[in-house]
Amino acid sequence: MPKKTLHFQNPRYLNQLYCGREDNLALLEKTLDVQIVTREDWLTLEGADEAVERAESLFDLLQEGRNQGLSIKNADFLHMLNGVANGHYEEFRSLFEPAVVI
Repeated sequence: MPKKTLHFQNPRYLNQLYCGREDNLALLEKTLDVQIVTREDWLTLEGADEAVERAESLFDLLQEGRNQGLSIKNADFLHMLNGVANGHYEEFRSLFEPAVVI
């Protein structure tokens, strides 16, 4: 099974992406059929190619939102997870392009 390790700025930043809720990671594993291991400022995704790509896409979206100042709430995480799981990655991606200036 393919593995991909994603690295983040620091442990707190990674924690904020999934709202600090381990149950969100468990739901991500179940929904996208991947296994996740996280330590400090990295996480490893393992599963089928498509599953790993979708999980990586989810974290890309969450990072893009966070980098633009979005304070990710649990509802945001769940909505993006469901969107990626249902093939709506590009629609969510378009929400962050061009960058939102506040």
